[in-house]
Amino acid sequence: MKTSMKTMLAALAVLLSAGLMAAEGWGTNFKKAKEEGRAKKLPVLMVFSGSDWCQPCISLDRDILKKKSFIEEASKKYILFNADYPINTRLGQELQAQNKSLAAKYSIYSFPTVVVIDPNSERILAKESGFAPGTTAKTFLEHFDAKVKSSK
Repeated sequence: MKTSMKTMLAALAVLLSAGLMAAEGWGTNFKKAKEEGRAKKLPVLMVFSGSDWCQPCISLDRDILKKKSFIEEASKKYILFNADYPINTRLGQELQAQNKSLAAKYSIYSFPTVVVIDPNSERILAKESGFAPGTTAKTFLEHFDAKVKSSK
């Protein structure tokens, strides 16, 4: 009985955290992100992070990615996708497998890493690791906009 209660609580936590990311404008389903990108003719901006252990990831999240103004502006240009690799939070098996596969596919070796892809070909349009303190939402977007533009 205790085991099934723990399992139910863990499943609820995963569902709630996935729902919060989606509610905040960030998707966690790569297939859906690509489909939406194709439909809207927008590239997919993917953030690979360790949300509960990676200090630069936590700063990037807090200072830029979760800000309403950033989400509103970025959503006009990109489909927002988050691939998280937490240590203290359990992801569902499917989500964990998806994120592991994406890290291998896009050669993710450090966190945070931002990758922008074409949703049709999955070709990398921009890729960068790390987060410089003092970066603003505006400069973050301008930086990736320029990289994407120069890749076309």
